[in-house]
Amino acid sequence: MRMKTIAVLIGLLFTLPALAQQAAPVPPEFKAADYFVGHWEGDLMMGPPGGQMKMKAAMVGEKILGGRYIQCMNKFSGDGMPEMSGMFLLTYDEAAKNWVGWWYDSTGPGAVEMPGSLVDNTITLTSKPTKMQGMDVTMRSTWTKVSDKELKMKVEMQQGTDWVVFVSGEFKKK
Repeated sequence: MRMKTIAVLIGLLFTLPALAQQAAPVPPEFKAADYFVGHWEGDLMMGPPGGQMKMKAAMVGEKILGGRYIQCMNKFSGDGMPEMSGMFLLTYDEAAKNWVGWWYDSTGPGAVEMPGSLVDNTITLTSKPTKMQGMDVTMRSTWTKVSDKELKMKVEMQQGTDWVVFVSGEFKKK
């Protein structure tokens, strides 16, 4: 039995390079999101209108998994609230011809999936309805490249037919 296991492992070692060579190239459209890569700091406003608080934010973006995804690790802090962390993953789905993002954070388990588009230096991603605090919520995340060193962002929540800004701010590249 042990010899059989060793033989299977050796066989896998020889086939892995062949499988890696068959990987499809990263779609050229993905280059349009390269501006996320780097170290960023920002000032954000978070909360519903009339109850907003100022927050400091830091984000580190890097390409991962063979350059197919951009991973942005985020930290947020504000007066009177514990530090929050989050991870944003972004890729381009060549078959569907759209962008897809996922958001994970330290406030709870699960991911928010957000397909969308990139038009004129702005990526707009809209979530599927997601459970948050027992309610179905649809969110829209918008990231605009202002320059190579500046990003604007906002996260909105849908209320009826309206969109209400929940987080907004600017990031500067360090």
